[in-house]
Amino acid sequence: MKKLVSGFQHRFNPLHVYCRLLDTGFSRCLSAQLCQYYERFIFRRITRLSTVSWSYLLLARERIFVRPPM
Repeated sequence: MKKLVSGFQHRFNPLHVYCRLLDTGFSRCLSAQLCQYYERFIFRRITRLSTVSWSYLLLARERIFVRPPM
């Protein structure tokens, strides 16, 4: 699961998006501007959501495997 989250964060990383925009033929200036907006308004929310989701997953996993004493 952690590998999936790492791959997800890599694919949506602003630098990765910038390079893919350059590969598709966008100019450097336009790609940089798009990635600045992307990082501010989208990427930060994606990473926050994935970090929170990962934390909840770990807590749920702990709760399943660690049983309270009876």
